[in-house]
Amino acid sequence: SAAGTIRTARSPRPRNGEPSPRFMWWALERESMVVIAAVEEDSGAHRIVEKASELADAFDEELHVVHVEDQYESTEQIRRSSQANPGAEIDTDNPKRIATATAERIASEAVEEFTAVGLVGYPGQEVLSYADDVDARYVVIGGRRRSPVGKALFGSVAQEVILGSDRPVISVRNRPK
Repeated sequence: SAAGTIRTARSPRPRNGEPSPRFMWWALERESMVVIAAVEEDSGAHRIVEKASELADAFDEELHVVHVEDQYESTEQIRRSSQANPGAEIDTDNPKRIATATAERIASEAVEEFTAVGLVGYPGQEVLSYADDVDARYVVIGGRRRSPVGKALFGSVAQEVILGSDRPVISVRNRPK
């Protein structure tokens, strides 16, 4: 979506001081966008943040480092906690705080300027939804080499984001261990 307004800019005035209409051009003023670094806790997360930061700097955009706590795992943690402590108050916002803290920790080890974002849900869907919500310019994700059988059995967050996004997605391959 093209946000912004169109305005006219004039070239420097000719020697007689009158503006010359043949030297007019159009400039697009747009609202600020963001570059998203979608990270998980693995050895390649810092590379993802660094590449996303390079893009954000190149386009003078904000960097948002996003970590998603898996919906199923978060629900299981809450269920186990409630079973272990019957009648106790359960903090259902804790998974989101954990996700935000994870994004903060990963990003702070790689760059200085960023916004840490913690989400809870199904990672591919949450990254795509967040990218739409903030009208991201780019989404930077990690990828690892997997067999076709592995992809079919376990799915791939990177594959879901690449195929489901309507904006540019950059995949940063994790270095082999």
